[in-house]
Amino acid sequence: VTHCGLKQADKHMTSAELLSIAQHTAKKNLAAFIAKAKENLPFEGVSWTQNSWDITSFNPKRGLGKHKILIHFVSRNDNDRYKLNTPLHFQFIDFAKAIFSETMRIKRLKEPFIILHGLRYIEKALIDQCVEPCVTNLTNDVLDRLVTLVEQDLGRPWSVVSNVKRLVDIIEDKRLSIESLNWVNPIPFGTPPRNDCTSRNNDNTMRLPSIQAICELGSIHNESTAVNDKVTTSFVALAMFAPSRSCEILTLPVNCITSGQSREGSVMGIAWHPAKGGPPLTKYAMSDESEELALD
Repeated sequence: VTHCGLKQADKHMTSAELLSIAQHTAKKNLAAFIAKAKENLPFEGVSWTQNSWDITSFNPKRGLGKHKILIHFVSRNDNDRYKLNTPLHFQFIDFAKAIFSETMRIKRLKEPFIILHGLRYIEKALIDQCVEPCVTNLTNDVLDRLVTLVEQDLGRPWSVVSNVKRLVDIIEDKRLSIESLNWVNPIPFGTPPRNDCTSRNNDNTMRLPSIQAICELGSIHNESTAVNDKVTTSFVALAMFAPSRSCEILTLPVNCITSGQSREGSVMGIAWHPAKGGPPLTKYAMSDESEELALD
């Protein structure tokens, strides 16, 4: 009960009185947290009262085309977890919007959706514990229930629960709950399975270039004036720009550089002729660095 500013000297107060004071303080802190988030909302053209936010213009990515990044503050507490007509509980949704917008504003995250996954599980755990789904009622017991829910839903729950832990740290730091949250992620980290790398026991790994060799190629490209060095490293640069067959790189037309329009403006591209008779296509730069390297 000392979590929300109460002093141990209040020994003569009943448990109900102490709890009432703790709840009042937590709700006051929550109101201030939400007000600050509203004042510093980092997303252009977003209305706080809407339950779906278009945050495409925030931290834009190349290659999105007409795709939008939409954030839906919807509940997980139904059979269809992605129904857009089931918003987060009215006692929880303003907090969810506040911690989402503040986290994105401060950390500029590239992948915002995992925040929403964590918030949905927090709301569901509160409801399952038969308490009002307000973050002020979040306790260590509720968080333990959350872990059970995540383990039931997901084969690899570590990433979601670790993100919940980051949210809990913010809740604790801002004193938004009536109970001190000394909770830790109980799920041990496990390396996720990958299909984009070779096995250490696979002889094919011997054919991959070492990090040192890759760095030396960069040094040669920037420092050497020999024609054969320039040709070799330029070939590597084009292969890194857009993975292609060697014959496709060697047969690039002279006027192969083109451009296209994206949300961020003009993007440089290279017109390719597929080796197996496919129609001509354009491969665009995924970053300013790859564009500069290809033009060089």
